[in-house]
Amino acid sequence: MPLLLPLHFGKSYARRYLFNKQWGLFSKSPKIFLNNARIKREKINPGDPWRYYFDVSISGEKIFGFKDFANDILTKAQCVIGIDRGEAKPIAYTVLGLHNKEALEKGFLAGDYIEKLKNYDALRRDYQSRGRIVPKYLKSKITRLQKTLLETAASEILTLIAKYKGVVILENLNDKFRGSEKSLIPKKTYKKVEKLLTDSLQLAGLLRTDNKGSYWGALKTVFPAGTSQTCLKCEQLWNKDFKEEIISYSKNKDYQNIDYTDKTLNFYKKIYLNETYTVFYRERKYNEKKNLEDLQDIIREKEDAEIIRYLKMAIGPRIAQDTFICGLCGFKENADIVGATNIAKRGVNLIQKIIQR
Repeated sequence: MPLLLPLHFGKSYARRYLFNKQWGLFSKSPKIFLNNARIKREKINPGDPWRYYFDVSISGEKIFGFKDFANDILTKAQCVIGIDRGEAKPIAYTVLGLHNKEALEKGFLAGDYIEKLKNYDALRRDYQSRGRIVPKYLKSKITRLQKTLLETAASEILTLIAKYKGVVILENLNDKFRGSEKSLIPKKTYKKVEKLLTDSLQLAGLLRTDNKGSYWGALKTVFPAGTSQTCLKCEQLWNKDFKEEIISYSKNKDYQNIDYTDKTLNFYKKIYLNETYTVFYRERKYNEKKNLEDLQDIIREKEDAEIIRYLKMAIGPRIAQDTFICGLCGFKENADIVGATNIAKRGVNLIQKIIQR
């Protein structure tokens, strides 16, 4: 379990954890390990003195027990913790029961740093949209804040592991996956979460890697394609093929299958249209809110490219960067939480297959 211990002259909690003769880090039988050997510092106001903290974690013996590894940690786990690299907020998580697949907890990690990072990122994008060079101080701030956010998120994930006795499920962001890079945390930077977690879990005795780089223990990876587009209730996958099928069907009907009064589209199944949605313009690099009246006007003007763009957003499911609404069953949730939950579900299926072998 991660701990932030204040460092100061004289008696210090950190000193006790380091030098306790029976269980300290430097004792013969230590019960703690360094969490990436980090010393953190913080101050509230610019003129305040720095406050230093020593980042340590209680040994994995307090979580599963080292002997349990020989009997397979997966059989001892009670849940999975799905982690998603969100777009609206950097890192979303869902704790899912391993046997009943019920959500025990969900939310976002490192919440204290999200708004700060969003503000700096918006300022950087503003410079880029005006064709100006992004100042070095701003790049440096964003880099440092991303690093702090990821380190904090990794510590919070360790807390979830200790609390729920869970196995972490991460996205497998390999070179074959061409995901969106709209996220506040780029794919290359996000990979540091995996590195921080593997280091900590290996030190805790909860993880091992084989010669091929596969993880054995309290961490697994799953392919993330479609996780943020799959409804948690009816499990419909709103991918590109499904949307194109709807659009092609509507085009053949000359869009007469759209009922603007009932806000529905008659397909093989009735699809409920979103009254308001967001359309992203790549040329101007900004989002613009639209509604069904705008879609009706575009269809009258018969501009095919614009019709497709508007209709894709009207049928959903991501009507905005942070909102998921299923057009079939009406299920609504934060889009990043949907992604984290589907990643957790894939993790449950993976672990069950491993256990049954």
